[in-house]
Amino acid sequence: MIEDEQLLKQIAERYKPAFKELFQRYAPVLLRMARRLAGRRFDAEEAVQEIMLRIWSRAGYFDPAKGKAKSWILKLAANVTINLTSSKIGKSAGREISDGGETAERSCSLQPDPEICVQEKYENEHVLAVLETLPDDLRQAVILRHIEGLGIEEIAEVMDCPPGTVKSRIFNGLRKLRELLGKEVVDERQIAVQ
Repeated sequence: MIEDEQLLKQIAERYKPAFKELFQRYAPVLLRMARRLAGRRFDAEEAVQEIMLRIWSRAGYFDPAKGKAKSWILKLAANVTINLTSSKIGKSAGREISDGGETAERSCSLQPDPEICVQEKYENEHVLAVLETLPDDLRQAVILRHIEGLGIEEIAEVMDCPPGTVKSRIFNGLRKLRELLGKEVVDERQIAVQ
């Protein structure tokens, strides 16, 4: 398998098969991340298109001395998604929180008890709705850590800030979620709906 850094180098040289490979590798991750940041599936799909266009046009700017290709791609993705989302009129009005039942179907297929399945679906949707209300920097840090599963160092590269700031944003994001949910503890499993 070709490394991401090599794919970006080939994309900078306008090698279309490398772009196709990178797209196939990252589109699901980018769509999931954009969906969590943007809220609506349509906005997330629009963001992924813009992200891929920017990768095609800016691959030559990637510098492996400054970090990993994955971090560069995710940082670009987060910036594009947040910029697109914040430029939309009525950002918070009419947000579509549900993922069309995709999350519920996955978790329900693992649950033998329909009552538990319905309760989990409700809790997941409620947590995602509350997550949407967090400031962008806190929401992004929590999503990258607990939904995308990135490490602190990777998140620091993506968010272009020190690891201590990342830890603080995750801590404050989870604290804010606890306050908004009115619970003593926010279970990480509730946030890590995929």
